[in-house]
Amino acid sequence: MADKWFPQLKKTRAAAPRLRLLAFPNSGSSENVYTGVDKLNGREDNVLMTWARRTGVEVWAAQPPGRDARLKETALTSCAEVAKGAYDAASTLGFFEDDAPWALFAHSMGCWSSYEFALLARSNGKRPPAVFVASGFPSPSLPLSERPWTPSRDLNDADFREECRKWRINDVVFGSQMWATYEPLLRADFRCFDEYPVGGDAAPLSFPVKGVYGTQDDRCTSSKLETWSSVAPDFELLGSVEGHHLFVYDESARKQWFEMVVQALDGAVSPIASGPPRARYECTAPKGAAVREGCDLKSPLASWDVEEGGMIDVEEEKENSKGTLRLRVVAYTSPGCSREVCEGWVSKKLFEFRGAAPGAIAPSVQTSKVRRVSPPPPPIHTGTKGTKKTVTGKHGALLRKGCELSSVETGISLDQGDLCYVAGEDVNEQNIVRAHVVLRSAKGGPWEAVDGWCTAKFLSGADGEEPLPEVGSKPIISIKFPPCTDTGRVLLFPGQGAQKVGMLAPYEDVAGVREMFSDASEVFGRDLLELIQKGPETDLNDTRFSQVCVFLTSMAAVAKLHQDDPTALQKVTHTAGFSLGEYSALTFAGVMDIATAVRLLKVRSDAMGAACDLSPSGMMTVVGYEDADLQALLPDKVSVANQLFPKGRVVAGPRDALKALEAAVKKEKRPGTKTIMQPVSGAFHSPFMASAADALREALDGVSLNAPSRTVYSNVTARPHASDPLQIKDALCKQLTAGVLWEDTIKDMIKADIDALYEPAPGKQLTSMMRRISAAHHPKMKNV
Repeated sequence: MADKWFPQLKKTRAAAPRLRLLAFPNSGSSENVYTGVDKLNGREDNVLMTWARRTGVEVWAAQPPGRDARLKETALTSCAEVAKGAYDAASTLGFFEDDAPWALFAHSMGCWSSYEFALLARSNGKRPPAVFVASGFPSPSLPLSERPWTPSRDLNDADFREECRKWRINDVVFGSQMWATYEPLLRADFRCFDEYPVGGDAAPLSFPVKGVYGTQDDRCTSSKLETWSSVAPDFELLGSVEGHHLFVYDESARKQWFEMVVQALDGAVSPIASGPPRARYECTAPKGAAVREGCDLKSPLASWDVEEGGMIDVEEEKENSKGTLRLRVVAYTSPGCSREVCEGWVSKKLFEFRGAAPGAIAPSVQTSKVRRVSPPPPPIHTGTKGTKKTVTGKHGALLRKGCELSSVETGISLDQGDLCYVAGEDVNEQNIVRAHVVLRSAKGGPWEAVDGWCTAKFLSGADGEEPLPEVGSKPIISIKFPPCTDTGRVLLFPGQGAQKVGMLAPYEDVAGVREMFSDASEVFGRDLLELIQKGPETDLNDTRFSQVCVFLTSMAAVAKLHQDDPTALQKVTHTAGFSLGEYSALTFAGVMDIATAVRLLKVRSDAMGAACDLSPSGMMTVVGYEDADLQALLPDKVSVANQLFPKGRVVAGPRDALKALEAAVKKEKRPGTKTIMQPVSGAFHSPFMASAADALREALDGVSLNAPSRTVYSNVTARPHASDPLQIKDALCKQLTAGVLWEDTIKDMIKADIDALYEPAPGKQLTSMMRRISAAHHPKMKNV
């Protein structure tokens, strides 16, 4: 439970932090306002997170209940409750360990939660914060009559919307479905400050308070912000940020805000210390880690390197000129050996933090236990073009200085999934085709100049040459599918319900997959890769996460198929997907890119989840009835949602009505009939999803779609989608409230001459259904 309060802490932990920064979000917002990427800077870390990482500051961004991944939890209605929840979770997770300096940072309503947090720390004998940066909100000592807002508890819907608009909440929130999701959260958050009693009795605060406000913020002007001086004698007005009350959602304003705040935080704590090692890390890379004399990757290799399981003592963490986080090593303990003094730089991503390092360092250098690595020769390739390849060998590929297998190793290994550029190929004395590699990108990192030869069969990719990218630049990671050049194959994508923990395991190292998950995780505010790898299963089964996880896994599986057999996808002429799988099929056919699909699925899954919360509904499979006989049995408000196979249907409706239908089927005792209640949270593909369709329509209106490059079947018509993007959008909206005609789709599709049908991961449900729809085509199904 404590982890839910600080969902990004695993990423923001710092080794022996010089400062712990706890931040509370504004009303209706989440921790992402502090940890979210900078969209103006190529989606890199924002100013606050970059500064924190570089200077050893540990960011604890609080996520109260009722938002993002905690949407299903009841939102708290008092600042004291929010502060207490965060305080207990932070204490459990070690926020006050080592008596390290700490600070508070908050915007709007979060300021009063921060104030309560500071009082809790004081009452429990903790050291006071080094500084509190209060942004866009007056002091809790402000009298009720002077608070610049209207209490909202008794406001009707129209008046409450108007009050929200005065806080400059984005108009998109007032759409019918978004409002159904956000109104309960906003009402709860507004109660936190509406009903907050006039404070100040605990004054004076013993720590400095710094204030920031928006230049067009009529809810918290500079004079209102200066009321903090009544509870904090050491109050200072830092300055203003261009924008209204919610300037935090404007990327340029947020950058200005963070720059101002970082300066205040830096001035409140001691500078980064130098001297003895601060932290100890363990090497977790199976092939160890190369050590370089300098921080930059172009620096010469040191005369030693780190083995897997080896421990290093680190004195400094630094981002090099290419944006790679590096650790400066001052001592090394190889597995089973004593510690020795060493000097060099390693990549942080290959290590796990293991706590504070011992204070003493062995006075003498012992090198007998250290592996030597000969530095590679300087690159000799002077051409301007090369062929881009992906490393697909099961164990990667080892580079040698020459074409022959007897040549000296360069000390560089290419791991499976790495990208590289090949300047040419040759056949050695053993008649093995060898590739001359001149650039490599390790796991999507910056391009490095290399010069070595490896077995060509361990690499895959197109044969055409293209200009070589600049050394130090980062490759653009994307999963793209080849055009159709042949016929005879079909792709059938699974839908929600196929998910399970661990389903991505065979595809994790395919080029672009981890980056794809990283980008999607930013949109969903949750580490989706960790969710798939470790669960919990209950969260993975939540429609708010299961949809995108199934979609991304299917994309990864198709990318793996293309990696293993580059010609397979070129023969795919037709594609379809079951429910959610229709988005996978449309993405494969080029109607939308993966990023657009992820954004749409965020809206779709949230809206469907919110619709499920409106009334208790569900779904049930009914087997053994002809359609006319089943229709005669359906209670009021129950409809056929999914057409699976002959005499196999899924119905959706109120849970009590489904139970009545279940009882009616049992009572008939008709041979060959049965019912199976589905473990889903709502009546998908039925009129119960009308509100979700409204929200999806709004989202679709904001994106551009392309005409399909292949034949893609629509769930609601069982016929190919039209080439008009507007008609595709209409079909996707109807899909939420209409049934999925899967049986009819397959029957129409298999009229063509088909020699293979692929079902990408996860699951094999579509393969099982094919047995009942067309026994002749079942042997042609292949799971990938």
